[in-house]
Amino acid sequence: MAFLHGVEVLESDSGARPVQEANASIIYICGTAPDADVDLFPLETPVLINGDLKLVAALDPGGKGAGSLYRALKGIYDQAKSIVIVSRVEEGADAAATAVAVAGDSILRTGVYSALNAQSVTGYEPKLILTTGFSDVPAVSAASYSVAEQLSAILIRDSENGTIAEAEAGAALYAERAYSLHPWLQVSDGSGGIIDEPASARVAGLIVKMDTTEGFWNSPSNHTINGVLGLSQPVSWSLSDPVSDANMMNEKGLATFIKASGIRLWGNRTNAADPKWMFLAHRRIADIVNESIKQSHLWAVDKNISKGYLDAVVDGVNDYGRGLVAKGALLGFKCWVDFDLTTDSALANGEVYFDYEFTPCPISEHITFTSIKSNYYLNVLQGE
Repeated sequence: MAFLHGVEVLESDSGARPVQEANASIIYICGTAPDADVDLFPLETPVLINGDLKLVAALDPGGKGAGSLYRALKGIYDQAKSIVIVSRVEEGADAAATAVAVAGDSILRTGVYSALNAQSVTGYEPKLILTTGFSDVPAVSAASYSVAEQLSAILIRDSENGTIAEAEAGAALYAERAYSLHPWLQVSDGSGGIIDEPASARVAGLIVKMDTTEGFWNSPSNHTINGVLGLSQPVSWSLSDPVSDANMMNEKGLATFIKASGIRLWGNRTNAADPKWMFLAHRRIADIVNESIKQSHLWAVDKNISKGYLDAVVDGVNDYGRGLVAKGALLGFKCWVDFDLTTDSALANGEVYFDYEFTPCPISEHITFTSIKSNYYLNVLQGE
C-alpha cells in the first residue's frame, strides 16, 4: 500500500441489493384499426400507449368505430388508466382471413406473436394478453396461449357467446395461463343503441385497477365493471345455490358476471387442471415474484462467488419476501442457498443454486356459517 499521511475512503461493492418488483399490469392487445394513423400505428409493430388518450383516439380518428382496437381500448380505460401495448394487423377480405392475421405466425412474429417483440421495442414485457374481438376464435386463442406461456403472462379470453356447455368445452382446451370469460357484455354503441361486446378488454382493465388499488396478489372477482349495461344472456346466480349458472361455470374454470349492486366479475379460477394453479391470483403472484427476482439479479452475473456474495443474494431476496409478507401478499417467504446442488463441482463450473419458497394467502371462495338454535340464552328472562 502506498504511503499516506491522512484519510482515504474505499468503496465496497458488497452487500444485498433490493429486488425491484416487476410490473404486473402491462396489457398487450392485437387487433384491427383500419382507419388508424399509419405513422403512429404501423402494421405488425408493438406500439406503447402509456395512458395517452390522444394516441388512443388516433386508432379511430374519424370516429367511425371500424376495427376492434379502439373499442377494446375504450373498455380498458373505462376501468383504469393503463399501460397498453397495441399491435395492429391488416383486415382481411373477410372475418376468417382477419382472424388468421391476428393469429399470426410464430416464426415471423406477426399477429399476436408480435407480443414477443414488445419488450425490445417498447421496454415493457406484457403480463396480460388480449385479442379482444378475436379470442373467441379457437385458432386465435391457441396462438395467444402460446404467447402467454412464453411470456409467463395470462391470456384473458372470451367465449364464443354461445351456450354455457360450448363455453366450458372451449375453456377445457387451456391450462393455468388462461382466464376464460362467459358470456359477453352489453354496452352502449355510442349512438343510443346497445350492442354485445366481448368482455376481455374490460376485465383486463379491471385487473389493472385492482393491481393499482389493492395489489396484484388480490383476486379481481367480486368487483364491479364500469361501462356495462347488462349481459348478452341471462346468468342465474345466488350466494348459496350450487347449481346456479354462475356456480356451475366457476366450477368448470369459467369466470362469469353477476348482477349484484352493479355488474360484477365472478370467478377466481384459471383453466388449470393442476389444482396448485387453479387460482388466478396465485398464478400471477408466482409470475411476478419469479420475474422480479430474475430481473433484479443481472448484477449478480459474473461476480466472484464468495461467502459475501451468497449472503448478498439471499439477504436481498429475503428482504423482498419480507416486504410481500408485510403487505399481506404472502403468508411467508424464505430464500436459501441450495448446497445439495451447489457442490464443489458446480462451483468450479461457475454454477450456484438458490431456492426460495412462498405461501400466498388463501382465497375466501367458499364461506360456511353453521346456524345453531340454542336454549342457552333463555337465562336472560331470569335477569341473569
